[in-house]
Amino acid sequence: MSDHRIEHVSVHVVGPETERYTWASDMHSQYMTNTILRARTRSGLEGIAGVASFSEFGFDRAVGETIRPLLPHLIGASPERREALWHKLYNRGIPVAPQAHSAVDILMWDLAAKAAGLPL
Repeated sequence: MSDHRIEHVSVHVVGPETERYTWASDMHSQYMTNTILRARTRSGLEGIAGVASFSEFGFDRAVGETIRPLLPHLIGASPERREALWHKLYNRGIPVAPQAHSAVDILMWDLAAKAAGLPL
C-alpha cells in the first residue's frame, strides 16, 4: 500500500480581471476571487481544490488567509482519514470561512479518488 500522506501543500488566491456583474440594482459590481489549494503526497499524487468568493470593493483574500493557519494540520494527513481531519479542523475554535473548510474537504476527496484510481 502506498504512502498517501501529504508532504507539501500550498494555497493560491487568484483575482481574474474579468467583467463584473451585479445581482441587485442597489449593489456594486462584484469581484470574484478564486482560492486554489494544492497538495502533493509522499506517493506522488497531486490533489487540487478550488473555491470562489465574491466581494464588492476588491478581491477577497479572506478565504486564503483563513486556510493559512490550517496548512500545518494538512502535512502528514492521509486522504483515508479525511473525515477525522475535517472534524479536527472544524473544532479548532477559531473563526474559519466556510469556503476554507470546503477547499480542504474537496482536496482530501480528490486525493482519495486518485489513490483509488476513480474519478471524482
